[in-house]
Amino acid sequence: MNTSLRRRLLAGLILGFIVVLGLALLSDIRQVGNHLAAFSWRLLPLILGGTLFNYTLRFIKWHYYLGLIGIRSLSWRRSLRLFIAGFPLAVTPGKVGEALKGVWLHQETGTPVARAVPVVLAERISDGLAVLALSSLGVIAYPRYWPAFASILGILLLGVILSQIRPAALWCLGLAERLPLVSRFGASLREFYEGTFVLFRPGATLIAVSLGTVAWLGEGLAMYWVLLGLGIAPGTNTAATAVFVLSFSTVIGAVSA
Repeated sequence: MNTSLRRRLLAGLILGFIVVLGLALLSDIRQVGNHLAAFSWRLLPLILGGTLFNYTLRFIKWHYYLGLIGIRSLSWRRSLRLFIAGFPLAVTPGKVGEALKGVWLHQETGTPVARAVPVVLAERISDGLAVLALSSLGVIAYPRYWPAFASILGILLLGVILSQIRPAALWCLGLAERLPLVSRFGASLREFYEGTFVLFRPGATLIAVSLGTVAWLGEGLAMYWVLLGLGIAPGTNTAATAVFVLSFSTVIGAVSA
């Protein structure tokens, strides 16, 4: 990773620390301190392990996607650096800043930006489908969340399905290329579509969503152990609530950001 990427990552980590510190100062600092003092720190290895498990599987999915679009010369180590460098970009509205990973992939491998950016899109959609799968049982118990759940699921599935209707997509691209303001971007649009088409093939989507579901389940268990550390009684209901709250809030937060 070049120096500029390291600086971006460091800046993102510093920003994250400042945000956490600011939230602590805005809240009751004494109460926060009391909760931290009473926290069962013996659960910390489990919490960190669940979170690390999540990111490990999501990195495997990222590297799998790179192979699908033809990036096979990038080592696991360099791929991991780019994956981690994208973390600070997740705080941008809608996580659109993560599209910069497409630029970095171009700098590292020469892959056209328009072909690399769909990897970021596929990551977000597969993660969205994964957390929706995890929250599906919980949503049944909360009818007021059904409209939001159905709307988000429908939009994500529609995007995947439309990308696979190749004749219609190519016709739309051909039409767009005849428009004066769009024609000069025709090659990039076709490159973007080709990447999207490959990444959203049924088999690739099934693998990605399966990896994402297991990954976010690990994060949900980490949330469960946090609740136990705060003194909440253990049990199946607590675990199910933790997984539901973590997964559904993740997708709602991504949509509303």
